[in-house]
Amino acid sequence: MKISKSIKTFNILLDNSTSIYTPGSLLTGQVVLDLLKPKSFRALKLRFKGKCKVRWTGNSSGSGKNTQTEGYTGREQYFDNELLLYEKKSGSEELSTGLHNFRFNFQLLHNIPSSFEHNNGFVRYTITAIIDRPWKTNYEITTVFRVETSLRVDSSSLLQGIEDEISENLCCKIVPCIRSREIELRFRLPKSGYICGDYIKATIDIGTCQVKKLKLMLEQTLLFHSRKLHKKKCITSIITETIKEGPFAEDIKEIIELRVPIVPGSRLEYCNLIDIDYKLIFYAEVSNCNYSIKRKYDIFIGSGSSALLSQQQVINYPPNLASTIVPSAPNCDSNLILSPPLPLVHEQKPILHNLNLSSSCSNTSLNPVPQPMCNIGFIYPYPSAPVDPTLESCKN
Repeated sequence: MKISKSIKTFNILLDNSTSIYTPGSLLTGQVVLDLLKPKSFRALKLRFKGKCKVRWTGNSSGSGKNTQTEGYTGREQYFDNELLLYEKKSGSEELSTGLHNFRFNFQLLHNIPSSFEHNNGFVRYTITAIIDRPWKTNYEITTVFRVETSLRVDSSSLLQGIEDEISENLCCKIVPCIRSREIELRFRLPKSGYICGDYIKATIDIGTCQVKKLKLMLEQTLLFHSRKLHKKKCITSIITETIKEGPFAEDIKEIIELRVPIVPGSRLEYCNLIDIDYKLIFYAEVSNCNYSIKRKYDIFIGSGSSALLSQQQVINYPPNLASTIVPSAPNCDSNLILSPPLPLVHEQKPILHNLNLSSSCSNTSLNPVPQPMCNIGFIYPYPSAPVDPTLESCKN
C-alpha cells in the first residue's frame, strides 16, 4: 500500500494465508517495504498484541441535560511484544531504492484464549508495523490474525449420553379436567459434546400421551465481567432451532436432529472477562391440551469438523479492524494494489522485546505444542447470537 510519495508499498504479509493460528504455534511472515527513492528511518519495528476488552452501559439516571449513564468496562492483556526488524546504524545511513523484505517470526503463548468478537466485548490479536521517523509522525500499518483453540470433545465425560425420564400429571389450563392425565416421555442424547457442523440427534420415546409438536433449540449464553464493582452482563439467545410437526401417536419413537452452526467454542478458556455456555432446549407440545414440556440440558461445543473441511469461507474483518495506515505525508494513494513479493533483498536479524506481559499469562509452564487445527473457514467475526436490546439480562 502506498502511503507517501517516496514509499510505494508498506504491508505485512503472513505466510499463513488464512491468518488462523493455534496457541503455541509459530507465526511467520514478512514486512514488505518498496521505496521509490532512498529514505532514512530511525527504525522499523513490529508490535504483537493480544488483549481482551469488554464494555457496556448500565441504567441511566437524571433527565434532560443532567442524564448520566454508568458504563462498565474490563481489560485484560495476554502479550505485548516488540520486534526490532531494522535499526539505523549511523546518521547518514539510508535504505536504498527498491524492494526490502524483512522476515519475522513470533512464538505464540500456549495459555491464550481464542479470538472472539461481539458488540459488548472482544478477544483480539494484532500485528502493527511501525516506521520510526525522528521528529515526524510515524508510519503505521496494522493487520489482524486469529487464534483458534482446538477444543476436543472426545473426553469420557463428554462422550456420556443424556437420558431423561419425563413423567407429569396435568390437566387442561383452560378448563379444569375432571380427572388428571399423565404424560410420559423419555429424552435421549448419545453424547453431550459436539463440534461445529455436527448433528445433535435426539431420540424421543413417547409413552402415554399424544404429542403434536417437537422442537430442539440451541441456546447460547454470553457472560461479560466488568472490573468495576465486579458487575456482570448476561446475554442469552437462541442461535438455531428445528421443529418436527406431528401429531405423534402413543408408544412410538421419534428422532429429531439439529445441526450445530459455526459458533465460538464453549468456555473461552484463559479469558477471565468473557464466558460462553450452551444449552440444548427440548420442547414438546401435547395434543388436545394446552400444555407443553420444556427441558434444558448442558452441552459442550468444541472446534473443528470434518464436515466443514471443504468449506473455504472468506474471513471478513469488520471495517475498524482492516489494515490501517497512520501517515504524516500528504497525497496518499490507497488504491494501489500490492504486487507479489520478490526475492529477499534485505534481511535484518530481529530483536524481541517484551513490552508489558501480563503476569497471569507468563509462559512458565508450557504444554506440548498442539497439532495445527484444520482450517474450517471460520467467518470473522463469529456469527454469534445477535444482540437484541429486548433480551433479558442476568441480574448483577
